[in-house]
Amino acid sequence: MKEITRIHLAQTPFNIELNAKKELEKYLAAIEKTLSADDDTLREIEARIVELLDERGVSGEKVITTDDIEAIREQLGAPAEFVDEQEAEVGGDEAGKRLMRDREKGMLGGVLAGIGAYTGIDPIWLRLAAIVLAFASFGTAILVYVVLWVVVPPAKTAADRLQMAGKPVTLGALKEQSQVVVSEVSEKAKPFVVVLRILLGLGFVFGGLGALALVVVAGVTAGVRMTPELFSLVDAWLVVAFALAVVSGLLLAILCGLLAYASFTWRFSRRMAVSTVTIVIAGLVAFSGFVGLGVYGGRITQQNLASITRTEKVQLSELAGAKKLVTKNEQVPVEYRVAQGQPYAEMKVVSKNVKHPQWHISRAGDSATFSIKNINSPDCHDLAWHDTCLDSVSVVIYGPALESLESQTGQLTYSPTSQPALAVTTHTGTNITLSGGVIDTLHANLADDSALAADATAITTSDVNVGRDSSATFGVLSQLTLATPNSCAAASQANVAIHRVTYLKKADFLSQQSEIRENCTTITIDEPAYGVIN
Repeated sequence: MKEITRIHLAQTPFNIELNAKKELEKYLAAIEKTLSADDDTLREIEARIVELLDERGVSGEKVITTDDIEAIREQLGAPAEFVDEQEAEVGGDEAGKRLMRDREKGMLGGVLAGIGAYTGIDPIWLRLAAIVLAFASFGTAILVYVVLWVVVPPAKTAADRLQMAGKPVTLGALKEQSQVVVSEVSEKAKPFVVVLRILLGLGFVFGGLGALALVVVAGVTAGVRMTPELFSLVDAWLVVAFALAVVSGLLLAILCGLLAYASFTWRFSRRMAVSTVTIVIAGLVAFSGFVGLGVYGGRITQQNLASITRTEKVQLSELAGAKKLVTKNEQVPVEYRVAQGQPYAEMKVVSKNVKHPQWHISRAGDSATFSIKNINSPDCHDLAWHDTCLDSVSVVIYGPALESLESQTGQLTYSPTSQPALAVTTHTGTNITLSGGVIDTLHANLADDSALAADATAITTSDVNVGRDSSATFGVLSQLTLATPNSCAAASQANVAIHRVTYLKKADFLSQQSEIRENCTTITIDEPAYGVIN
């Protein structure tokens, strides 16, 4: 049984036997006397002794014994051996080189300066090579540098700097190293590091705010759009997936906040490292659950939608040989596709109700009239993952090419193949869209507050009568003849948008500007007309 006491070396506390304490005091006093060591040298020597004790497993509550002091004396050498010219050669600690970060000579974290000291290569060449690699690897080299910055320990003591250069750690070498005037700037105060800290910190701050904004927007959007009708169709796992998405977004925001704090303060403690790893793992688990359950829940939800989706095919013999179509569709978009064979319509209904839409078709000469009304819920509850609406009805008509279209109510889309001419008439509040195909000549008469979208169809020539508050869009035309209103209410404006036109014919139109403003009409041309016919 031996009596122990407490001491500290280089601000590190140790338990030590009383006899070992006396031996250590004698050894340090002899070093101070023989080498005329100052306080800085003694601190470096104490730091080296702490490292040697750690290598021998003496840390925490373990006790320093006389055997440990004797081993330290053998590794560092006796003070009497370090006199005159012999002090750097006798009793050396041949530990070999160690890769460490040289913060004294480094411009950022000292990684390249440390590699240079380890390999004997001038750090300037390493920095030039790193810049080239950063571009050649599309930024991968920067990630490698950051990893080395975190993994490779810094050279803090004189013994570290000696080992980094592969020099023996002796008492004389420690004395010499401690007497070197170190002009080291604090790592976090270096200009490059300051810029990096600010950029990284701001990047993480914006990243965290972006994550929070996404969470808030997703939550508000889901809350606004999630009606009881929709909730009854959504699978429970999809709700869990959404909750996991919110959790992963919040964890990302917390992680960005933690990394922003570490960037601004340039401190990264062990507790922060543990917190970062925990957040990353939890975030990855939450995000993986969101993806997996989202896919599964979305598939089940689509199956639920499919169970309430009905598609009905209706023969429309009244359309056979028709040249004109008049549509009256309330809350039901109608698309007309030119096709060969017997005319028919496909009606798609997405609703829990068993009510069928009310529809009717009649024929008078060459003109057919098609009317349809949705008698289900008047509201369209959008389902983003399925690109459809609950309680919705859509109709696609397949029939012969038409010479004339008239939309009395609602929306009509006409998809031609190739035809010489087409006449289009709109009524107030209606929209007609031409989708694809080729039309040589288009005649359009637009009522007030109506719209014609013809920019997706190739049209050679067109003449258009534009009503008040109406709009028309075109792609590339050879010739366009416009008739616009001469009078309108205050702040009332019709709009005509053209991508490119060779000749624009209009009375009193004298310029070739990209935008022409009249009393009641604004004409916009992406590529101004090559010629004007008045």
